[in-house]
Amino acid sequence: MRREVPIAISSLIGLILFLEYFFKLPAVSAWASELQNWGVVISAFALALAAANLIRIHVRRIGMGGRQGVHSSILLAGLAVTVLSGILIGTRQNPFTFVFNAIYTPLAAAFYAMTAFHLASASYRAFRAKNAQAAALLITGVLLMIGRAPIGEIVWKKFPDVANWIMSVINLAGSRGIMITTSVGIIGVGLRVLTGLDRAHLGGGE
Repeated sequence: MRREVPIAISSLIGLILFLEYFFKLPAVSAWASELQNWGVVISAFALALAAANLIRIHVRRIGMGGRQGVHSSILLAGLAVTVLSGILIGTRQNPFTFVFNAIYTPLAAAFYAMTAFHLASASYRAFRAKNAQAAALLITGVLLMIGRAPIGEIVWKKFPDVANWIMSVINLAGSRGIMITTSVGIIGVGLRVLTGLDRAHLGGGE
């Protein structure tokens, strides 16, 4: 009974939203709008629950001591300053903007820079022409980089056209294929959830 009721509720809500999105039934629109509003409220409570769980985990790490305790203390201090300054003082005042502009933005830039180095390392390993597929990837990547760089047009005027053709034909075709297969997979997972065959969201397979 603990699993049947959530399955019935999720199936009913999914069916209502499905009918409202595809068929625009007036009798269902009001219910769908109310369910979406409740979804926003539940999401806010879920965010608060996630914050409480984060605090619980890092308080436990602080009690254990060591380097992880120091990192957890910094995280909780930053969380407290950001939340309290945003709620009590306002998001447009100096304390909150200082946290955002002097801490969050530089850290985000640093993470993006680290991602660029990881991508460069992964590209170096992937561009080794060990087989025909790797050779095609290597040739395509080199043509694309040359065509996008300013020096490419100086070397040969057609390099930008080649790069644009790769992006608008080869890359677009691959992206659309991925999007189509992803959509089919999402539809399949959604139907399994609505029919109660997939119960992973309830914490177990069966």
